[in-house]
Amino acid sequence: MSKQRKTSFNQASRESVPGTSSSSSARKISMRGTPLVRPSLGKQSHSAAKGSRGSMHMAQSEHHIMKDTRPISDKAFIKKSILSLLHLLESLNYQNPVYAKMLNPPTNRDYQRIFEFLVSHVLGSYSLIGKPDEEMLRVVKDLGYPYSISKSALNNVGTMSAWPHALGLLSWISELVMYVCQEEGSEPFSDEPRKMMKFNYVYKSYEMFMRGTDGPYDELNSQVKRQLATLNATASAEVKDLFSSNAKLSNEYQVKMNEKESNEHLTDEIVTQKNNVEKMNEYLSKVDTYVAQIKDKSLRLQTEIDENQELLNNTKEAIAKIKTTISLQTISPTDAERLVREIKELERSATADSQRLQTLKEEQWDREIKFGKLINEMETFVHKHNSEIAKLHDTLPRVCENMSLESLGRPADEECHLVSGHNGVEENNTRLMKSILPYLKAINKEFVEIQGSQKQGLNNHMKRILQDKEVLDDLEISKKSCQASLNKITKDIETAQKESNKRESAIETELERKKLQLEQVKLARIDHRDREVLKKKQQDLEEFRSTTQQKEMEYTQCLVKMAKRFKEQQDKLEQLVDRFDKSVDDIEESFKSTMHSHQTKMVEPDSEIAALSDFVGQVQVENAG
Repeated sequence: MSKQRKTSFNQASRESVPGTSSSSSARKISMRGTPLVRPSLGKQSHSAAKGSRGSMHMAQSEHHIMKDTRPISDKAFIKKSILSLLHLLESLNYQNPVYAKMLNPPTNRDYQRIFEFLVSHVLGSYSLIGKPDEEMLRVVKDLGYPYSISKSALNNVGTMSAWPHALGLLSWISELVMYVCQEEGSEPFSDEPRKMMKFNYVYKSYEMFMRGTDGPYDELNSQVKRQLATLNATASAEVKDLFSSNAKLSNEYQVKMNEKESNEHLTDEIVTQKNNVEKMNEYLSKVDTYVAQIKDKSLRLQTEIDENQELLNNTKEAIAKIKTTISLQTISPTDAERLVREIKELERSATADSQRLQTLKEEQWDREIKFGKLINEMETFVHKHNSEIAKLHDTLPRVCENMSLESLGRPADEECHLVSGHNGVEENNTRLMKSILPYLKAINKEFVEIQGSQKQGLNNHMKRILQDKEVLDDLEISKKSCQASLNKITKDIETAQKESNKRESAIETELERKKLQLEQVKLARIDHRDREVLKKKQQDLEEFRSTTQQKEMEYTQCLVKMAKRFKEQQDKLEQLVDRFDKSVDDIEESFKSTMHSHQTKMVEPDSEIAALSDFVGQVQVENAG
């Protein structure tokens, strides 16, 4: 080829890029095509080898896909390709900022800009329209990219699996751009027909070889011979003259040899003729070599002429197609801005959704931790209650024995133990009613009998007592209604907790506030009525009034204690123990002997009284419900 092709890339790019025209670049790439590597035939048959070969001319044959043998996943190859790409972009005056870190890997938008810039140096004015991945895939196929590349790899070049293939495509296009820049403005054949003939011969033989036709190429050789014969007509005449001169000299030599004996004086002349003959033979051998070279050059030049003519026609057709495609693929600036805005909005929406998802996960984790703590607190309360009920088992039989109620016996342990969990509320109420209620009824019956024994001295105050009972009944009814509303609120809380944990803290706070308000109202009503009852019984029934007042206080304190949370139970229990101690002191005045014997048998009176008051309150709440 010409010496101009061996110039460096920097000189070629500086000389050719500023003056590069779209038509000239398209003509160059269409003429030269993409060099293909012949696949290894191995031990295949002639027909198999023929079917496996592709064509080097992309306009006349189908796009041949080869196996990519480049080490595209190798880090050294990736680094080298990125540096070469950066050098090329800098040489071509790429306007957008680009550096090595940005290309490892780049965003889809940066990749599309670089692709569009490089292709514009091959095809002239060019811009991506429509779906970028589909457009890039179509352009790559039109350029004759010999390796396979997927649409997904061009759609998401930022992934580590797709980036090596996308970088390999950019490297191939970069080499194509460098080839176009080096060949820009060069005329490889000028007006030398012998070089054109040589190029055409090489091109056609290589094309036939790549299509599967193995030599000899007799027809092509004969064609080149005819062309060389036309070009070498003068040289052939000279060769014929030389042959005729050689024949004459041979005849003269023979004549002189025959006349040697008679012409000894011509011996020196004969030696001279021999030397001339040898020189002539050498000259003829050189002439034969020169003729062979002339023939070879003629064949190559004729091949180059035919190839260039054919490539020129195909180039014109390709340029016309590309111009038509580009004219139909323009996009307005308004549509481009609209697409950019939509892409930015989608990215912001994706970012906001990811942040919202992270926040929801954190809230869910916090609620799970809070729910676990509540379950642990409930388990602790149930365990504490079971330990207290065990103490109550020892207290109730002794109380019944002192009050002549030995026939009731001792309640079973499994009847008084609570069951943890949300589904154990009804079962716990049933067990408490079954185990504790008989004792409470018996105690109540004993108190009724004691009251009956005192009826003779209290006939004058019977009406007042009945009124007090009616008042107590009204209080019981009000307590039942309050307890029903309280149970309803509790069920609503449980339902709300199952539906949405978000409202759990707010509902618990509101329920606690309502319970406190209800308790305050009840306490106010009960204290007011108690004061009226105390005034009526102050003179004649002081002992009985104290007992009745203490029971009302016990009911009130039990209801208040059940409405408050688990953390406040210990304080309420201590208050209830103090009030219950006062009640025991009052009861001791009327049942001094019985309560005295009972107190001497108690091992831990404070804890047993607290447990007894706790379960009395629970039973009262259950009765009200």
